[in-house]
Amino acid sequence: GMWSEALESFQKAIDLAPENLDFRRETAAVQWQLGLMSSAEKNLQYVLARHPDDSGAILLLGLVKERNGDYTSAATLLDSQFELVISQPDRTVALFHSVVLSGQRDKITKIVDALKVRANDKLWASAIARCAQIAAMSGDLHTTQTLFAWIPEDDPGRPAAPRGRSLPGRRPTPDRPAPGPFAGGVDLGRLFRVDTTISYDA
Repeated sequence: GMWSEALESFQKAIDLAPENLDFRRETAAVQWQLGLMSSAEKNLQYVLARHPDDSGAILLLGLVKERNGDYTSAATLLDSQFELVISQPDRTVALFHSVVLSGQRDKITKIVDALKVRANDKLWASAIARCAQIAAMSGDLHTTQTLFAWIPEDDPGRPAAPRGRSLPGRRPTPDRPAPGPFAGGVDLGRLFRVDTTISYDA
């Protein structure tokens, strides 16, 4: 498919210019998309060994760690790039997921505050619903209720309250399970809409 062809192209580029950090980072992004986490991490560690402050590589490494279930590392890495993370819904869900599952509840408030600013943006409705689901599954009903209140009633991703009961004090019960934070993979084009690359060859 498209991602496999892209990976082949980037691999050839790295063979020709193994020191090119942009190629390494972009290759890692495609590897992440294809689920090749070990290879993606190797390329990102190569970049970060030479440029430890490479925001794009730090961000992507955080997403790799989240996908691998290393939520503590993911939360630390993604939180260190907070402004880049909250510029895009799927990144924000990844940070929220990592923070909740690693037990770093002190970081939840600022993520919820960032989501509140975007609550009227329909592009963010699905992310807010997914964060509400994650909060509910962790037993954090206060955060669940806060996020649930921001999901438009006509949004298809909105969980339904239990039949005949209002939501407050109860977990939302989806009519159908909402997809997990990365079910089916995230559209890399949307994920990297904000340019996080740093060119070292200019």
